[in-house]
Amino acid sequence: MEMAEAELHKERLQAIAEKRKRQTEIEGKRRQLDEQVLLLQHSKSKVLREKWLLQGVPAGTAEEEEARRRQSEEDEFKVKQLEDNIQRLEQEIQALESEESQISAKEQIILEKLKETEKSFKDLQKSFSTADGGKCTLPRLFSDAFLLVLGVVFIYTDSPGDRCEGTLPKGIPGKGQQPSWQRPKRSHCRLFCLCLLT
Repeated sequence: MEMAEAELHKERLQAIAEKRKRQTEIEGKRRQLDEQVLLLQHSKSKVLREKWLLQGVPAGTAEEEEARRRQSEEDEFKVKQLEDNIQRLEQEIQALESEESQISAKEQIILEKLKETEKSFKDLQKSFSTADGGKCTLPRLFSDAFLLVLGVVFIYTDSPGDRCEGTLPKGIPGKGQQPSWQRPKRSHCRLFCLCLLT
């Protein structure tokens, strides 16, 4: 579960980095678009001004007319080029915004999976909850099992003296001899319960 959660966190960081990259590219494209729009407005204003100034002007020499024609064509070509650039930038921005939306959707899916993983982990912890409301982890379970065995050692004794000291029987019962199972004293019962609750 921890490996799956770590992989999800890694994928989320990658999605955040990709989304940030797209946002940076979009900001750059928008700046270029604003610049191109300003240039287009300036170029169109220049073309209109030139046409207005030429109205009512008597025709000049052939060379002057040719120069005016070439200048007019250059201005119109520049306007057309700026319009093409603006259209291209708008399409690129639209494509980047679409990619950003897809990455955001992917990030949202990863977040949902992370929430499910965290919920599953919390449910697993609750399943080990003790009766008094505490949480019992796997290491605690192994510890309780060890203390249970330790408590049995205090009960299974050969003599009251051994029982008080909490040691194992002095010898192994021989043939026909049964180990002494004696009722522990109240103090030993308290010690046994304390071991189990530790």
